[in-house]
Amino acid sequence: MRALAEFVMRGRTQASGAALLGSALPLFSWISASIVSLVILRKGSKEGSLVLLWAILPLAASYYLVGDSSALIALIGTAILAMILRSSISWELTLLAAVLLASMGSWIFQLSAVQIVTSIIDWYLDMVSQLESDLQVPTPEQARRAFLAYFAMGQAYLMVLLLILARWWQSKLFNPGAFGQEFRQLRMSPGVSQGLLLVNAGCVLFSDQFGMWLGLLTLPFVMSATGFLYWYFQWRGWSGKWFTYYYLAMVFFFMPMCVLLVALALVDSLMNLRKRIELKEG
Repeated sequence: MRALAEFVMRGRTQASGAALLGSALPLFSWISASIVSLVILRKGSKEGSLVLLWAILPLAASYYLVGDSSALIALIGTAILAMILRSSISWELTLLAAVLLASMGSWIFQLSAVQIVTSIIDWYLDMVSQLESDLQVPTPEQARRAFLAYFAMGQAYLMVLLLILARWWQSKLFNPGAFGQEFRQLRMSPGVSQGLLLVNAGCVLFSDQFGMWLGLLTLPFVMSATGFLYWYFQWRGWSGKWFTYYYLAMVFFFMPMCVLLVALALVDSLMNLRKRIELKEG
């Protein structure tokens, strides 16, 4: 990965070629978003936009032939997040932007990939109807809302992870250790965390209409709590196995873990746990 980042940073030609090739390979199209983001973070939006145009070409052709715009939405969304992070130097603002961009991306996807969305929903409804279960089969409109909400959540996490990879590359090449320090200090401001909490509470109260959007809206909490845990593990001097346990728990117990992480991020936002721990045990 580092070798690829070094190659990309040699010049516009290398970056454009790598982004173009990455987008053209179906299983590796995600790497183009990180390449473009790295250029934006290091060299600015103008230079990054030129590389972005080359990365868009294969995905635009794929959309024209297949009708799937998901990779194109992720690429452009990640590039916009990189621009926001570079100009604001704020992960909090960037994470909030990821929620907004993923919501917009979900809306664009349902308009630009009608056939794919319809096929997925029809398959889902057919599968549910064949299961021997007492659960009520959702209506097509309910299934559509649920699919678009989960699509938005997946896009949001994907874009943030691709941006993190680009930021990690930038740190490795130009400022070793900077990204780790930056991420470990990620903490939501009290006003933002309480505002998001109210929005999440509204989704719970009107769960029939908006409950499925909780996964997307908890993204800033999850990332903030993850940053705190990275700080705490390092502060304790715990080995890398604790990170392995954490990510395994996220994979197998995602929903319960999200509840715990939201609570942890909210408490950290209101009480600044890092400072309290250092003062108490320092």
